[in-house]
Amino acid sequence: MNCLADNKNLLYRYRSTKDMGIERIFTHNELYFSSPLQFNDPFDCQIHIHFKEEDETFFKNKAIDIYKKNFCDLTEEQIDKKLDEDIKKQGYKKYSDFFKKEINFNDYVYRHNLCFGICTFSAVCNDILMYSHYSDGHKGFCLVFNKENEFFKDVKKIIYPRDDSYPDISSSDAMNGDTKLDNIFIYKSNRWDYEKEFRIIKNTGSGIYNFPEESLLGVIFGCKMKDEDKLTIMQWAKKRETPLHLFQAGKQEKEYRLDINPLDMKISNLGVSV
Repeated sequence: MNCLADNKNLLYRYRSTKDMGIERIFTHNELYFSSPLQFNDPFDCQIHIHFKEEDETFFKNKAIDIYKKNFCDLTEEQIDKKLDEDIKKQGYKKYSDFFKKEINFNDYVYRHNLCFGICTFSAVCNDILMYSHYSDGHKGFCLVFNKENEFFKDVKKIIYPRDDSYPDISSSDAMNGDTKLDNIFIYKSNRWDYEKEFRIIKNTGSGIYNFPEESLLGVIFGCKMKDEDKLTIMQWAKKRETPLHLFQAGKQEKEYRLDINPLDMKISNLGVSV
């Protein structure tokens, strides 16, 4: 595990020592899956639903279903005629115009997102910005996971469109609960491309989920992490049946880069044997 940055079978999760529940990551194999509504990017999982010309047939059928329930004494031919007359009377040119006014399609996205929990990972372990943003300015740590473990069988790689366009999701997709709506979870602006993000998506809501102990392989300590915080994690790690590999992030001397080295070469002054 000395060449972490080049290992495509690993995924990483950046954490701060200030995060709630970090001890239980090591002692109870727990990860928190956030609701998409909690994400810091206002565009993430919050896209705009658009209308397509082919949606007209879908909306006409929806309207017919409504009229059949409200006017059960009318024939299908009479319902078609009444529906056309009512749409014109209300000043609408299309069936979709009526639904645009009466239905908040963003509410479909909101209610859809309520049902899911997401845990995010990265394919990179030595990114300066990632430690800055998610590991308390390099004072936190980074978890090392085995991507080949069963826990990651359904992990999704994030797509960063070059033209920064939203995924192709129409109003009919939203109302039908089409699986295409799930694409909102795996598309992000290309400004986030440096994160090389992967996601595990649960359709059972946000909250705490357990991972197999053996899937967590190691921990990388940030280059500004305090010795006492390292010692605390080491003590938690000792309680595990599966040992962890410990690494230290450090600044390179001549470049704006981080080196990741095995910690057993670095901690003689901490008084802890690994």
